[in-house]
Amino acid sequence: MGDGLGAQRLDRGRSPPRPGAGGRDRDGTGRAVTPRRRTPAGDRERGRGAERGRGAERGSGAERGSGTVLVLGLIAVVVVLVLALGLLVGAQGGRWRAQTAADLAALAGAQHLAGTGRGAGDVTAACAVARETAERNGGELRGCTHEGDGVVSVTVIRSTPAGHARATARAGPASAR
Repeated sequence: MGDGLGAQRLDRGRSPPRPGAGGRDRDGTGRAVTPRRRTPAGDRERGRGAERGRGAERGSGAERGSGTVLVLGLIAVVVVLVLALGLLVGAQGGRWRAQTAADLAALAGAQHLAGTGRGAGDVTAACAVARETAERNGGELRGCTHEGDGVVSVTVIRSTPAGHARATARAGPASAR
């Protein structure tokens, strides 16, 4: 009956929707989808990006990966700041330790000068005691002088990550102020 074309359509069931029918296509789930328009350059425009131009659309080639570069730059700045802060804290800690060593060395030297035992009153022996005390506290005695009236003045240095920390101290009897 007829040319047979009608029979083929019946065998296949309903014919699939035509692409572009009514300005919409159907995706695999049967929902209507608006086709994407193409610009003269061949780039696809999305939503409102068409009004703003090619460079304004999300993920354009010029901006792609710029967030990663920004994050890496921020991480580098934070790392440099943390390292600088660590260096400053280490230098300040070294300064405090050098001052402690200088204070103790001056006290030990002044005590040796004021003592009544063997070598008491000997400036060279007092400076030797101050040197030993400074070394036990992680410092290096650079200067030791007797200022008179039993007062000893010392200079101590100590190595830190930022260089050398230097400290001076004086010690002696209260009457020598």
